[in-house]
Formats: sequence, C-alpha cells, structure tokens
Amino acid sequence: MKTPFKTNKYIGIIGYLTESGNSRNREQSISRLRDLFNKINDSFHDSIEIKFTMISNLKFTGAVKRNFSFQDFLALYQQEYGKNIGTHFGIGLGELGLQAKKPGGCFYVASKALAQAKEKGEFLLFHNFEMNEALNSLYYFLHEVEEKFTDRQRQVIELYRDKEEIVTVANKLYLSKQAVADSIKAAKFQVYKEAWKGIQQLLLFEIKSNIY
Repeated sequence: MKTPFKTNKYIGIIGYLTESGNSRNREQSISRLRDLFNKINDSFHDSIEIKFTMISNLKFTGAVKRNFSFQDFLALYQQEYGKNIGTHFGIGLGELGLQAKKPGGCFYVASKALAQAKEKGEFLLFHNFEMNEALNSLYYFLHEVEEKFTDRQRQVIELYRDKEEIVTVANKLYLSKQAVADSIKAAKFQVYKEAWKGIQQLLLFEIKSNIY
C-alpha cells in the first residue's frame, strides 16, 4: 500500500567526473559545472534540500526530496554539461542533517553507490531504496535505450516529452511532422516514457509496517 514517506529520509546525490583533462580544461569544466549547478539549484529549488555544489575538482554533491525529478535533472545535466563527459552518479536514500555523512545518512549511502558505479563502470546506481534492485534494473534498461538515441532523436524527445505535441516540435526544429513522428517511433518513446514513470514511482515507494 502506498504510504507517506518518512520526512527524515532524503536522497543524497554524489557525482564523480572521470574525464578531468589538463589543468586548463579542468578549470573550464569546473566553471561550467558551477554555472550549471546555479541553474539546477534555481530550477529545482522546491525539491532540493542541500544545494548542488563542487566539493573537489572531481566530485559534487546535493540532497533532494524523494519527489525530485531525476529525468529533468539528468536531461539538464547532459544538455548543459555534455552527454559525452564521463560521470558516475551514486544515489542513496538516508537521513539528513548531522547524520548525513554517517552510516545511514544519505551521503554515506550515496558514497557506497558511487563506489559500486565506479567499480562496475556504470553511469548511475541507486542504493538503500526499498525497491533498490528494481530501480537499478529499470534504470539500466532505460540508459541502454537512451544510449541508442541519435542526436536528432534526442532533440525530438527532449522537446516532445513535455507536451507531446508533434507540430510544436516540428516548428522548433524546422522538421516535417512526419520526420518528428518517425523519430519518436524509432526512439521507442512510449517505452522510454513508461520506464521513467516507473523509476519515479519506485523512488517514492515505501513498505508499510503494520504496527498496532
């Protein structure tokens, strides 16, 4: 049964950059990330508990509520920072406040997820969620679908997924309605849409304890 989730459980997010390049490129990357985090912190302020910030040259963190839209977050991250920039994400569910970096804390759990993601070469891994195995399996499937998108399909999907209006997308990209429809079908948009819907539902899922 669906129940309200505990207010002391939040999602810790730790990102790790795998491609730092030379010192000049690294400085440019960090500058771009800071600008991006300002945009993310502003765009998602209602669901962010601890703002996204760089904690080293290669690592950044943030903490969010369980209704945080990972689809919008990752789309903005890849759009602004670059799809091909090497990044690992560790996503962990846990406590906030003074306990955040201790066992059971959201950043402590996220660091474990990040270590596993780096070890396995995965883009993103979840840890400590009630339906954790299902979350990781579904995201792995979704990521495989996204990796097969062509540049045009990615453009079309990002515009189409908000209002699902082919005419609007066609006008913005100067494409025919048929070309947009073909891209949507080839990208398996309906599968993609349902997979993201499932992930967001699993992030909110909490097992009810029958205590009388």
